[in-house]
Amino acid sequence: MNDIREKGLEDVVLATVPLQGYRTGAERAILVDLAVLETGVERVRQAYGPVNFIPLSNDDPIILAQQPAYEDSPKFPGYMEIQSKYLAEFSKMHRAGNPCDVVTRAWFRESLDKLHSLTQGEFKD
Repeated sequence: MNDIREKGLEDVVLATVPLQGYRTGAERAILVDLAVLETGVERVRQAYGPVNFIPLSNDDPIILAQQPAYEDSPKFPGYMEIQSKYLAEFSKMHRAGNPCDVVTRAWFRESLDKLHSLTQGEFKD
């Protein structure tokens, strides 16, 4: 993303996953998950500020934006949408000829595994 380069963070941000559609005009902010090297976390926080919600919680804007398609599991559509964004970004990186390094691949795998377990957990009694 251009914003990462503009803020001089390309050396610590390994991957980005846009979780909302791109906005134009005055309100250009979107929710993005970042794979950040541990050594760069503080720089990223200084550049973007703290996150005021726990990802994948009831306060997560992506979860809140979903229409509850399933009464017993209102989070399921949100989890599925987020999972599709990760898969799309991972595929895009490979199609562009930018295979992930070991750390980035592990970040994607961990994120997708967590989302998979959450979607499975939504249907357990």
